[in-house]
Amino acid sequence: MKRLFFILISFIFYMNCLAQEIIILLYRDAPKDQTIDDRSLSMEPTVSHDRNVIYIHSDIAIENMQITIRDKYKDIIYTNQLTILQSQNYSFSFNSPGEKEFTIELSYKDINLQGHFTID
Repeated sequence: MKRLFFILISFIFYMNCLAQEIIILLYRDAPKDQTIDDRSLSMEPTVSHDRNVIYIHSDIAIENMQITIRDKYKDIIYTNQLTILQSQNYSFSFNSPGEKEFTIELSYKDINLQGHFTID
């Protein structure tokens, strides 16, 4: 019985190791006269995904952030407006009806970020 319990616990840890969070690179729609921000701490959120689960993390509080996910045909798959607290993670999942290529758009204040990702 102990051996079965150990195998079950080991299998659960193995399944967690298979989860693979992939970082989504975000690009800003910057005006031409804006200088490049070369500070070591980024004020922009970081986004990653594990299949159809999206993770957003920010080191600063962001109010009224609009999140939109579009498929390769520019159809909206997911949209939401939320507030992310400082150093808090936010995660959500979305339905992908057979599509594999997506674009995520984050908009808050006068900042527009965009990143592309695929689901295998």
